[in-house]
Amino acid sequence: MDQAEETAIFSAEFILEWNDAFLKWDPVEFDGRKKIKIKEQLVWRPDVIVSTSIAKETLLDANQLYLEVFFDGTVRQSIYAVYTNLCDMKVSCAVICEPEFLKKTFPLYSALP
Repeated sequence: MDQAEETAIFSAEFILEWNDAFLKWDPVEFDGRKKIKIKEQLVWRPDVIVSTSIAKETLLDANQLYLEVFFDGTVRQSIYAVYTNLCDMKVSCAVICEPEFLKKTFPLYSALP
């Protein structure tokens, strides 16, 4: 934490979960398989931004990142990173830093041709 610059550095894991209507299957047709892992680069992912972050250091290379995809279309993503976050330092008994998050997604119908 740098109080003069009002920044805090923290490592975090964010777990995002959403439903993708195009990634569904019947487990009976695939030997009972209910979950698979797919490289992140091959699947649509929502854009999530830490809006108060001024720097992000990823801990894994893009080719090492996988999503869990479940038969019902549920997709789970884990994001591991180190963030440098701008903080409006509120000092009382402890310093408080509250990151803000934005998600940029589009409804399913707007993504279809």
